[in-house]
Amino acid sequence: MVWNCSIVAVTLLFGVSGKSKAFRNESKTIGENDRAEYGKKLLEQALIDHLQHFLLELGRGFSFVARQKRFTLDGQDFFIDLVFYNYILKCFVLIDLKMGKLTHQDLGQMQMYVNYYTREMMNEGDTQPIGIVLCADKGDSIVK
Repeated sequence: MVWNCSIVAVTLLFGVSGKSKAFRNESKTIGENDRAEYGKKLLEQALIDHLQHFLLELGRGFSFVARQKRFTLDGQDFFIDLVFYNYILKCFVLIDLKMGKLTHQDLGQMQMYVNYYTREMMNEGDTQPIGIVLCADKGDSIVK
């Protein structure tokens, strides 16, 4: 599959290894403000726990690079949830996990990540990084 844009938003249904049930059960015991962050960490851990299956689902050529990849711009730290490299496409694939509905801020954040990787991390011969935002819900007009 060849994509003509650098950011993709994908609606994510909670079903990773039955972890969604654990999230629903545990969410009753934590505060409303902490629920999204807790769910994001649980989902990220589920993806890491089942990395081989997740990479196969992504397709051929993917290799794991980092989890919570930190970089600093103007003294401020930023973290990319998951970073992969596809040796067939010759590009980085950046994945940001969002537990709520997709917002324009999420897309802007991913564009900043893609821009950073374009400037600082690409090697000669690499193609433009791909940014993927996995989210629980989306609005069609924001995705377009």
